[in-house]
Amino acid sequence: MTRRTQEESAAIMERVQAVMAMRNLDQAAVARALSDASGIRYENAKALIHKVYREGRVPRQSEMRQGIADALGVSPGWVWYGAGDAPEGLQPPSPQPAQPQATARRAPAMRAADTGPIDAPDSAVLVASAAVPLSALASAVRPDPAGYGVIVGPDLAPRCGAWAGLNDLIWLTPAYQPRPGDRVLHTSSDGTRGLYRLLHRDADGVLLVSPAGEPIRLPLGEAHALHRVAAITYS
Repeated sequence: MTRRTQEESAAIMERVQAVMAMRNLDQAAVARALSDASGIRYENAKALIHKVYREGRVPRQSEMRQGIADALGVSPGWVWYGAGDAPEGLQPPSPQPAQPQATARRAPAMRAADTGPIDAPDSAVLVASAAVPLSALASAVRPDPAGYGVIVGPDLAPRCGAWAGLNDLIWLTPAYQPRPGDRVLHTSSDGTRGLYRLLHRDADGVLLVSPAGEPIRLPLGEAHALHRVAAITYS
């Protein structure tokens, strides 16, 4: 498998997950099609598809790149490099203005009373230092006066998957519109919250994917209920 930059991998995941959601394909179906067409074992095809779907990894063999593109029903140039037109019915995301970035490095685990290890998810800004107090984190992550934090309680924890656990703190920046690839917190009309990754936004609505990989489409009128995740601190 070939590793790309963080941005390239996120873009590949976005394209793969979006076209699979549009065509109601799961990883097993794509792996089965790849196995049947290429002759590789189904278990190997499934592991390959999982790395593409979850990590944006690119197979080294051109035959595998072509085989996965064929299984998805798209061109290799589009799925791996974003070249050419998107599949019919799948509109490319609208370009978003560049947002200010914070200087970053990964943080080791800490146990001080007012500090916590900083999660540096692939879709969020990496936070500045290994000893950033939680009292100062909101301003360090984003210059967003409307920024706020949500403590993960028993109701939210099951909808965070492996991204956050009970009593972790999710920092949100509602002043910044989420971009494809960002993690977001969605609050439904009944107050139910959940963590998702934003895949695609168009005139018909917003396409999200849950931590478990389940696609969810929201009408455009609910897009205001999506707040961008800037960082997560572990309890």
